[in-house]
Amino acid sequence: MSGHVAHFNWAYLIAPWGDPAVAGFTDNVGQVNAAAERSKGFIARPDFSESLLHHRIFAPRGEFERAREAATLSIWETAQDLEAFVYKTVHGRFVTRRAEWFVPLGAPPYVIWPIRAGHVPDLAEAHDALTRLETKGAHEDAYDFKWLKQQRDAA
Repeated sequence: MSGHVAHFNWAYLIAPWGDPAVAGFTDNVGQVNAAAERSKGFIARPDFSESLLHHRIFAPRGEFERAREAATLSIWETAQDLEAFVYKTVHGRFVTRRAEWFVPLGAPPYVIWPIRAGHVPDLAEAHDALTRLETKGAHEDAYDFKWLKQQRDAA
């Protein structure tokens, strides 16, 4: 398929946005988003914040609390461009500290999937991709960085 990749990353904070317990993460979202926008291969970050208000599909089992969700949807030219941003920019410092700010979910916290060039996925599509990853495991239509590395190593 000729196209791009979409990346959906979601998490459930240990405390609501604005709480000092998660300030190390929440106070730096703008800096990390700006780094993404300057990164090779970045195409767009669609705004879905309003639609997230109407979906409880990403809350962990139990009571839904919108004030504790963190989610990002982005579009990249290639999965390799996305991977370079995630691990080789300021973003990498936050990946290593994830456990400080987020509730373990027992489900994939992110998914990468191919999209046709010009397509802008929505929240329902992101949910479908996460579901495919969780139920089928990583494959060419819904994968993670571990799968991407395995594909590179096998080539």
